[in-house]
Amino acid sequence: MVQLSTVHFFSIIVVTFVLEDDIANSTSKTLADTIAAKALNNLKPITTKLVAAAFFITATNTQQAETTLILKEVSSHLATLTASLSDLSTKLTTNSTLTANALSPCPTWAPLSALPLLPTIFPPTLLHS
Repeated sequence: MVQLSTVHFFSIIVVTFVLEDDIANSTSKTLADTIAAKALNNLKPITTKLVAAAFFITATNTQQAETTLILKEVSSHLATLTASLSDLSTKLTTNSTLTANALSPCPTWAPLSALPLLPTIFPPTLLHS
């Protein structure tokens, strides 16, 4: 067996500890990078689905906002139309009561059939040919 001096012995131990520490740091870094890469690869489909859902929600919100604006415009138009129809109905009711009171009742067929016939401008030969 070879006898080592104390200095050589401690030098070998120090080099061994330094190498072991370097190997541990390198292995820990590689292991941490591998775990992070695996985790990110597993999260990628989830983030893709979340982004797609965010786009869908944004598009839906935009469509709902446009629909709400159109409905407000239609509602305003219908309110104006309803007011106009109400005014027209009031005017027609007022005019019809005045007209009904001012006019005499319409004749029926019996009095009209008793009236003498008016001479026509067409000669009878043209009417019966």
